[in-house]
Amino acid sequence: MENKDILHFADFLHRYHACLIHSQTKVKNCLIKYRRA
Repeated sequence: MENKDILHFADFLHRYHACLIHSQTKVKNCLIKYRRA
């Protein structure tokens, strides 16, 4: 894995974790928004 991939994955985990803390029912919406971004 390249550094860019690692940073991108870390950013994804950070956003996903934040979504879990915010509301588990909104995780799917957060992931959809992340994929579109």
